[in-house]
Amino acid sequence: MPGKSIEDFVSQLAGSEPVPAGVSAAAVSAAFGVALLLKVLAIIKKHSVTENLEECERAATLGLQRLRQAAEDDIAAYRAYLRTRTIPEERDAALRQAIETPLDAARMAAAALEICAKTAASCPANIAPDLATAATLLAAAVRAILLSVDANARMLNDQPFLDAISAERRLLISAAARFEQSIFTRLAL
Repeated sequence: MPGKSIEDFVSQLAGSEPVPAGVSAAAVSAAFGVALLLKVLAIIKKHSVTENLEECERAATLGLQRLRQAAEDDIAAYRAYLRTRTIPEERDAALRQAIETPLDAARMAAAALEICAKTAASCPANIAPDLATAATLLAAAVRAILLSVDANARMLNDQPFLDAISAERRLLISAAARFEQSIFTRLAL
């Protein structure tokens, strides 16, 4: 979505073209979650600066940049798959990319969720709802993105690749749930 307005993106999302679709919407939602996380970090930073806080801020800033690009990357990967789906020798490689690209976005959202969990301990009560909202958006994005990973994986006949994807998918879902729960527990929400 880099360079597009929210209105343009929403209009495209509501259109009849195959992309943008779920992964792009979830990646943008995750980017909103990271933006909220960065807001929380900036407010906390006004009152105390620690090396851990600085590290979290750097990682979240990088994550935001990557998630903003993830929506476009997914659109490109799925369009490549659509172009090659009737060409057997190109189809599987494009399909693998249409699985790996959203999987990478889910990894980014999960990593940002981990930063939220690290931040929860130092989050003042007045901004706890913002951190909880960031965590909710990020956890939902992980789950939503993995729906497309699953759908695309069902079209590929490469069991070792699918086994690896399935194992990572389980780890991401578990980590997202664990981080989200720990954040809500720590924030007492």
